[in-house]
Amino acid sequence: GDVRDQGRIRPHLDWAEVVVWLAAIVGDGACAFNPKMAMVINRNTVAWLSENFDGRIIFMSTCSVFGAQDGLLSTVALVTAVAAAVTGDSTTFVLVAGLAAALAGMISMATGTFLGARAQLDLQRSEIEKEAKEMEEHPAEELAELVSLYQREGMSLREARDLAEHIAADKDLWLRTLVEKELGISMDITSNPLKDALTMGFAFIVAAMVPILPYFFLDKTPAIPVSIGLALTGLFALGYGKGRLVQKSPLLQGLEILIIGSVAAGIAFLIGEGVPRLVS
Repeated sequence: GDVRDQGRIRPHLDWAEVVVWLAAIVGDGACAFNPKMAMVINRNTVAWLSENFDGRIIFMSTCSVFGAQDGLLSTVALVTAVAAAVTGDSTTFVLVAGLAAALAGMISMATGTFLGARAQLDLQRSEIEKEAKEMEEHPAEELAELVSLYQREGMSLREARDLAEHIAADKDLWLRTLVEKELGISMDITSNPLKDALTMGFAFIVAAMVPILPYFFLDKTPAIPVSIGLALTGLFALGYGKGRLVQKSPLLQGLEILIIGSVAAGIAFLIGEGVPRLVS
């Protein structure tokens, strides 16, 4: 279920030994498009989990999962197409194409992740600065908003006003409370664009090398099936691991991505075989 659904999750925390926290959009450019939801999922919910669960909480960044998956899929398709297209048994062209694609993919994925995460931080800072300015220019309105927020949480008007006035006596606490309760974001900087970018880039390049490696040691003809086999094994392992983490059938999850990889490799091989014949 939805990790934000506290009503459904709370009963499981009494008997669970491990909570696996899947950070759905950490490091992803999607954070920039919906920062409020990103903060609710990635910060507020895990804070609630840590307060209500005494065991271990495991954080899994999807940067590494998507990076590795993309690296395997895109690279095995490219090297297979090139290997099928070139004549002779030399692997030079395949290696050049594969390494160039792996490097370009690593740079592209890392750059996109970095820019997306940095956009999220810029937006977060902008919203905080805007709220601080409103608090300075219209303190009465902001205090009334805080009272209203506490009333919506079930407090009486008197209780809400007393608590709001107590908080407003400390400007830093007032700002933090408004930002977290009204905007749904955190005053704390929880994202690291450089770290997210390095994670994505590293995962991509490591996975991309898997289908390339056989061409370093084997002639082209035997390297093709070995390369495809290694890539499909890696994809199945990723799918299997993801299935275990999200408590879905690991075998079905592995087979799903295995089939996708097989289709991609097959189409790439047909393109590599067919295009040279069409243009010759």
